[in-house]
Amino acid sequence: MSKPFSDAPDQLGCVVPDLQAAISEWAAKGVGPFLTLRKVTPGAYRYKDRSSKPKLDVAFSQQGEMQIELIAPVNDEPSAYRDFLAQGGNGAHHRGWFCDDYAAELDAAERAGRIELQRGEAAGAHFVYYHPLGNEEMIGELIEMSDANRRLSALIRREAQRWDGSRPSRSLLGAADWGMRWAAVKLLLATLLGRS
Repeated sequence: MSKPFSDAPDQLGCVVPDLQAAISEWAAKGVGPFLTLRKVTPGAYRYKDRSSKPKLDVAFSQQGEMQIELIAPVNDEPSAYRDFLAQGGNGAHHRGWFCDDYAAELDAAERAGRIELQRGEAAGAHFVYYHPLGNEEMIGELIEMSDANRRLSALIRREAQRWDGSRPSRSLLGAADWGMRWAAVKLLLATLLGRS
């Protein structure tokens, strides 16, 4: 794993208005397949220090050592994603670093004077985004590496290595093992029941 905010990131997060169109654009560049989840709501989500419940279509793939995450907001709840699109953004939005010691990295970010933009939880792993600091051009994200996130990252990498160019968009649930499917089902149920 990389050292946050100084080493090359582990993930490039792109915010897009149309998930399927973005998947097609990346696939045309030879990146895929993208494993998708539809209409998920991050748990304990806070944007600009206020609770919100954005629904998101998300997709993940791998390009070399970099995980590619595509995010398309699908409701009008406040979020950094929605505001990025409203300001005319489309594409690269944030750089993410996977953290084995998430608490230590949060402390380091605070000591460095980083200002939080948004935070939340997905599938048992926490994340926090920070405004760019100094001459940084992009939002930075710290991503807690839970066991579920490790399994997800391995699945994304494996699917990308095996990709033959067909079916650039695939259900994450269809590609996942039963443990990951169960975690995703719990996330989707929490979203449907409004508990996330």
